[in-house]
Amino acid sequence: MARRPQFLVLALDIGSSSTRSALFDEQAVPLARSHAQREYAIRYTPDGGAELQPLRLLRAVRSCVAETLRHGTAPVRAVSGCSFWHSLLGLGSDGNPVTPVFTWADSRSSPDAAQLRREFSEREVQLRTGCMLRATFWPAKVRWLQRTQPALCGRVSRWVSPADWIFRELFGVEGTSHS
Repeated sequence: MARRPQFLVLALDIGSSSTRSALFDEQAVPLARSHAQREYAIRYTPDGGAELQPLRLLRAVRSCVAETLRHGTAPVRAVSGCSFWHSLLGLGSDGNPVTPVFTWADSRSSPDAAQLRREFSEREVQLRTGCMLRATFWPAKVRWLQRTQPALCGRVSRWVSPADWIFRELFGVEGTSHS
């Protein structure tokens, strides 16, 4: 007879083209048939844009997690997650998205990143933040948006990573990664 786990860990991987989830027992053994995946597509534009629709992304994550949880045989005690990096989402004062997700692949802020390199020592910024002054860097994206879409920026109450927003939507807790 198979051993029944005492608790489970939900693993969630939010990628730039799909979300995957699965359950693992306390020994890190995957539960049979608990793996789920939902695909979506980045919308690319001729000017270098690479965006995801945040509500479509959230629906995919929720659907994926719901399918995985149907295979649970014990309480979920922890969630382990990872997500695509250097992407930016603007939230309004009500906490809802007012911008698309500007993904790491969006290069429209390249001129703004170049301007940041002229204004600051890239080496010092990298030593301090771990980030290089490139189009993927949030300050470059925000500068580009302020320069090209000031009305949209005016509607943004705060900037977050898509992962932070999804975490809040799923679990009701504000938080962010240290990396």
